[in-house]
Amino acid sequence: MEQLRCQGIGCTAALTEDRNPEGSCRYHASLPTLTRLRCCMRWKCRDLLVKEYDEFVSIPPCARRWHSADPTP
Repeated sequence: MEQLRCQGIGCTAALTEDRNPEGSCRYHASLPTLTRLRCCMRWKCRDLLVKEYDEFVSIPPCARRWHSADPTP
């Protein structure tokens, strides 16, 4: 079976159709944004502003679903 890459925002797991349990994909429900002054980053789905990129990418995803190779949310 061909392995695909999950397209959930913040999830890059490899998946196959036979190994994809419900809730296995943890992803962000919205795109990231920059603040007006571009000094901070945040996910729209989280009420948390950070200045450092390492902090930003370590913010845990807020939603769960099946993994999907479809790029649409």
